[in-house]
Amino acid sequence: MSRPSAIFADRWLGKRFRRTRLRTQLLVIINASLLALMIGLVVADYRHSLQSRLNEKQVALSEEARTVASAVTALIARGNDAVQQFVDDTCALMNDQDSPGHSIEAWVGARYFFADPKEHPHHVSAPDHSAIAGAHEIGSVRARISEQRAPVINAARRAALGRIAAIALIGVVAALILNILVVRLVTRPLERLTREVRAIRRGEFGKHISVSANAEITCLSAEIAAMSAELNRREQDRKLQLGRARRLQSHLIGAPRREGTLEFAIEYHPADEVAGDLVDILTCPNGDILLCVADVVGHGIHAAVGSGVLKALLLSSEFEHSSPSAILDSINRRFCCASLPEDFASMIIVRVTHDGTRAVYASAGHEPGYIRKRNQSCRTLPSTGLLLGVLDESVYEDSEVALEGGDTVVLISDGISEAMDAEKRILGRQPIARAICAAATGDAHSVAMSVLHAARAHRGDIPPHDDETVLAFGTPVPHDQGPPENPLRVRRTTPTMQEHSDLQEYTV
Repeated sequence: MSRPSAIFADRWLGKRFRRTRLRTQLLVIINASLLALMIGLVVADYRHSLQSRLNEKQVALSEEARTVASAVTALIARGNDAVQQFVDDTCALMNDQDSPGHSIEAWVGARYFFADPKEHPHHVSAPDHSAIAGAHEIGSVRARISEQRAPVINAARRAALGRIAAIALIGVVAALILNILVVRLVTRPLERLTREVRAIRRGEFGKHISVSANAEITCLSAEIAAMSAELNRREQDRKLQLGRARRLQSHLIGAPRREGTLEFAIEYHPADEVAGDLVDILTCPNGDILLCVADVVGHGIHAAVGSGVLKALLLSSEFEHSSPSAILDSINRRFCCASLPEDFASMIIVRVTHDGTRAVYASAGHEPGYIRKRNQSCRTLPSTGLLLGVLDESVYEDSEVALEGGDTVVLISDGISEAMDAEKRILGRQPIARAICAAATGDAHSVAMSVLHAARAHRGDIPPHDDETVLAFGTPVPHDQGPPENPLRVRRTTPTMQEHSDLQEYTV
């Protein structure tokens, strides 16, 4: 493997190892260290024992050589034959079990004596590099005794094997003890702390956490428990504040009621604790009814603050004799000054005359409204201007719609039309129009619930991603009017163009 490839492999393996569990890392490090220590200990012990055996053997052979040299010195006076006989007899007394491959040599001056291999069949002469020798010299007499090296090495190896088995057993026991200690003292407490932290991440605050381990983990456990308690306190405080904000927001929303001959129904369902939708019903001094639905971009606390601003701006408007477009123009100019540059909102305002025969509306980029006629046809009320907060000089136009007995006007937020199913498909506007037309009766509550059920049926089990608001109002059917036309036939007609509006009609 080339050097760059080796460096890349080392880095890749190191990154993978760093991403493994702490237990795996600790066990790998501990066991690898123990294994390396055992291998090093076995090698060092083997080398030491082998060298000790060789040294001991050499010392023993040197002592024997000293004895032989002393005996030869004493036998010199008797002649060379006596010396040779002594060498042969001494060699014959040795055996292969105690002194394998032994050899006795003696020098008296230049005279050389050695045991004759023909007379000693057990004698095996070994080369110098494979033999162990001990020598001693007394004056002109020099003796040398040698044995084979291999038997000594084999004996050292056999002894080393026993020690290796003992060391391995001790190492396995030590590794097992260390592994158990690591699991019990480190990894299990950390895994428990991990589970507790995951529970905190899921919002399960205030749980009692007590992990007894070493000082560091115990301290970490105490800090996590304190953090959980503090988060629980803050969460309870947050819920309390959001509960008050939601009650205040609900208090600011108009309640379903009857106003003269008009009937109102409101379905208001925030996606979070507080909503960014605004729905209101105001009664003008001259008896006209002002209907308003607004939607601040986003949802949650930020959007709720924006809807509160719109509520204040709406209530501070001169709406007694003002048209919906004039009210939107006033709200837009002040909203541009009060809001952040990235804040936008849509709003639709409908002014219904006190007798319920005429409605004038203006829409600032809001979702289309709908009018359900008594014969179950449905007409849309599209936008007549830009979103609030885009330009402070935006122009909004009024559009007038005639109302008849039994008509129902429906205003929604985009949380209804943009309801998503599990596959991220939005509901759309046409299914809403069909749901309005298909309502069992034309009363405001029935129509509002039909729209809400259409959105929820499309979502299924998926929670809403935006606030869902429906405002419906209608006039009672006069007693002298007959049944509605075309009660069951479903068709979509071609849109008709009118000044300031683009009305699309559905008939059921």
